[in-house]
Order: sequence, then C-alpha cells, then structure tokens
Amino acid sequence: LYTMNHRAYKENTPLILPMYYTYPAEQVAYTVKNEYEYGTAFIVAPVTEKSVQGVGRARTHVWLPEGTYIDFFTGLVYSGDREMDMYRDLHSIPVLAKAGAIVPMTEEIFGQEADRNPETMTIRVYGGADGSFQLYEDDNESNAYLKDECVLTDMDLKWSTGRFAIQKAAGRLELIPQKRTWTVEFWGVKDTEVTVEVEGTVVEASKEYDEALGCLKVSVPEISATSEIIITLGAPELRENDVKTQVFNLLNQAEIPYMEKVAIMEILDKKISNAAKLTQLTAMHPEEGIVGAVGEILTAIE
Repeated sequence: LYTMNHRAYKENTPLILPMYYTYPAEQVAYTVKNEYEYGTAFIVAPVTEKSVQGVGRARTHVWLPEGTYIDFFTGLVYSGDREMDMYRDLHSIPVLAKAGAIVPMTEEIFGQEADRNPETMTIRVYGGADGSFQLYEDDNESNAYLKDECVLTDMDLKWSTGRFAIQKAAGRLELIPQKRTWTVEFWGVKDTEVTVEVEGTVVEASKEYDEALGCLKVSVPEISATSEIIITLGAPELRENDVKTQVFNLLNQAEIPYMEKVAIMEILDKKISNAAKLTQLTAMHPEEGIVGAVGEILTAIE
C-alpha cells in the first residue's frame, strides 16, 4: 500500500480506478460500475446484493479482462476474457489478483509498529505470468519523500523458469531494519521443489504447501534486509482447482435438501464435460442460485 500511495503521489494515478480507465476500448468496462482495479495487482468486485435464498451467498456480476486471475481469499484460479456471476458469503468479496502480481504484506501494523518499516515481510506471488514490483519505503513521518529520500527494493518473477528474485535494497538503507525475515507465498501453483539462494549461496529454507488454497509458502531465515534473495520453483505450473472441495463447502452451508446435495456431488463425479454437468444440474431444478454458484466453481478455468 505504501508503494501504491507513493505512485499516486508521484504519477497522479489513483489507488482505485474504474475498469474503463485501463480498458477504454472495451464496452463491457463501462457496464460493471461497482468493479474496480485496486493498485496494480487486483480487480475487486464489491457485493451489493442480498444473499440468494437457499445458497447462503450473495451474487455479484464480474467482468474479467483477458488473462488469468487468482482469488485472494479462496485461491481459486479463473480464466479471463468473460463475464460471470460470482457468489460469496459474509467473509469475502471477489478480490482477484492478476497472474504475475507481486504483493508485499506485513502484520506489523498495530500501534507503534506502523511508525517504522517492518522486520517481517510476507510477499504474495501469483503464478501464471511474469511480473515485477518495486517496494517503496520512507521514514513514515517527515516530508523527506519530497526529496526522494527512500529505499527501493525491486522484485521480479520469471514464470517460465520459476525464478522469483528480491533484489538488493537501494537508497537510504538506514530507514529499514538491519535484518528481516522474509516469507514468500506462491499462490495458484502446484506443489514443487524449491531452491533458495541468498547472495548467491544456497540456504536452507522451510517449505509448506496448502492444498486447499494452492499456496506454496517458503520461509527464509532472518538475514540482512539488503540481501539479494532468489527463489526458484523446480516445476512452475498453475494448479487445477479443487472443484469437489469448493462445491462441498458451498453445499455444506446451502439450505437445500440433503439428498439434493448428494445428487449434485454425484454429478461432479461423472466422467462427462463441464457443460454436460451443468445441463444435468439445471435439469434437477434446485433452489435458485445453486446452479450459478456451482457453475462458477465448475467453470472457473476454461
């Protein structure tokens, strides 16, 4: 957010942009009036309708430009270049990261922690395309930023080779802590082997994979905050959505007869196309919205 706020100041580019700012030639960009771009990484579609009866989720209409997108909350991967309805419960709205997006985060945001640059950083990296990002940090209190007194850290992802690099920090290095702990989360990817290098030397780093979210987490030991870090994925590949788990979670909260839930799960197990599954689901005449909510998950990747 610091970086995006600095961009807003430096380039006169607002943090939030309506879709037609980036896609002025796309007629649909003018029709999704609630949808917007948030910084360089996200497309956000607020939910403004009441919950659909029987589904336990509310519906919002979304346009995805060409490309690949990964849901910030669920990890579900979506194909772009289309319009679709998305269904969400009270815990989230569609926040869709563009493939290749790099998003620095920290939990050091409470009290006096917010007055200094963090010692622990989590970098979310969204697979599927190349990407780059420049982390901006200043002293958080004075107007020295007007004289470009800051620290810049470049990050880039080369998806075809699975190489993610955090370059050496440059600038007023006294503004950042001497040491930092980095956690890099690769979202929307399959589990794979990982190699971590710090200043050209391979180091031990812990790795965890969350199957439900499709998130590969790499934790680098505490090192100098100015060190170059290179993380290489052994076999970079987008994951397949866990459709059955996602639909099960949907149906678990849905207020429809139990046997209808069983029948829907049985349809998912059939060796037929997604189109045929949707046709059979529609023929069941379930509660309004169930076909749409299941269809969103079933056809997220096309």
